[in-house]
Amino acid sequence: RMLASLQSEVEANLVMLEPYVPIHRQWAQGLAKQSAADANGSGFDAFMAARPEMPAGTTTNVPILRRAAWDAALSTGALRLVDYDLAAGLSEIYGMQDYAAQTFGRIPFSDMEFFEPAGRLAAIGLMQMSLNEMVWVEGRLLALYRQHLPAIRAAATGAR
Repeated sequence: RMLASLQSEVEANLVMLEPYVPIHRQWAQGLAKQSAADANGSGFDAFMAARPEMPAGTTTNVPILRRAAWDAALSTGALRLVDYDLAAGLSEIYGMQDYAAQTFGRIPFSDMEFFEPAGRLAAIGLMQMSLNEMVWVEGRLLALYRQHLPAIRAAATGAR
């Protein structure tokens, strides 16, 4: 049951994450153009002007990745019952998800300078760095999902 839940969670996270990589890449490219544009606006103005159209049904600027099955497996000690390599692969996935969540939080929304025109260029630079890091971490996370899903599926179905 634990493995089936982890499989379902990783598959759902893969589907959730995939559309965000090109969006964030396009957003970072749009910010590069904003740095030379309207010098009177704030970093927030540039951020929103560069924001690409989000796909229908998207409600957030970043993916909300699930981790309940992982947390349950950790808290119950159920991971000790699975193959070490499988547990290590899952740990790699969820460790990268934690890093992704930290990266998503680096957009400086809580910094007042983000909303001040005088801090525009610095805010744009920070946002570009954050979005470029998001694109990297999202790509890495997609690769980890694809790398480890075959073993997770096999273990969940007992084919191992």
